[in-house]
Amino acid sequence: MRRQPRAPYSSPELARLAGISFRQVDYWTRSGLIEPSIAEARGSGSQRRYSEEDLIRCRVIARLLDYGFSLQRVRGLMRYPDHTGTLIAKLANDLYRDERRALRLVSA
Repeated sequence: MRRQPRAPYSSPELARLAGISFRQVDYWTRSGLIEPSIAEARGSGSQRRYSEEDLIRCRVIARLLDYGFSLQRVRGLMRYPDHTGTLIAKLANDLYRDERRALRLVSA
């Protein structure tokens, strides 16, 4: 059985463990969606280092994108991590309501 590496994670390790591409990790970091909790890259040859919490955050972001949330909505959700569960439920209800409304318009 292959053991999962422990934090701190490099960008490629984080990408593999989160089930996303290295390019996504790089883009999300450069755009401020995620931040390396352990170490920022400092010049040529240095690497960003991510924590377990960063890995969880990446997995949550990836799952939200898989569920159809836009990157803009995900950014809004991730600004308030303590309220994310409530916000996700509200957004899901809003999306459900919007889909029902759209279906009614098509059916009418």
